[in-house]
Amino acid sequence: MPDLAYGDREWLERERQALLGHIRAAFRNVSREGGVSWSETFVIDDRGSDSERREARESDSDRHWSELLDDPDWFPFLWSGGLAFIDKIGFRYYLPAAMSWTIVHEEGMYDLGLQLHLALPAPGDNLREHTLDKWSLLDERQRQAVKRFLRYMQARHSAEDEQLGEWWRETYQSYWDTC
Repeated sequence: MPDLAYGDREWLERERQALLGHIRAAFRNVSREGGVSWSETFVIDDRGSDSERREARESDSDRHWSELLDDPDWFPFLWSGGLAFIDKIGFRYYLPAAMSWTIVHEEGMYDLGLQLHLALPAPGDNLREHTLDKWSLLDERQRQAVKRFLRYMQARHSAEDEQLGEWWRETYQSYWDTC
């Protein structure tokens, strides 16, 4: 990947398309079987029962994360449920959908919800080990896709808002530049 070309719209568009392909390939065979489903996260957040969780899980009909991209009702950045209540199996399943959605929709501040789930908390923060565990199922190719995504987001946002670009750079440097 070349050095980030801030403001270079041609590079950003080429990288956007290549990155979407990279994500599709890296996460092609990912399943959420045995993991927390999207609807289930809302029940967990509301402290629902096991039977309510099971019912919510069964209501999610998607069989591949890419199906979510065509669902007009799926929005990855919510103030309840979602990525905050997902386990490591669900995280590996929903991450490529959230990254792809972010790339395609270019919603600006909304994508900071994903940024928060890709930033490694500082040593001593009680969420650090939880975060590392959530990322533990990502293989090398998937980690490379995340790294590329973070560099793309930094370039895209730096062209328009220096602070947003800086937040994405800090996220990249919190962990991903060394893995």
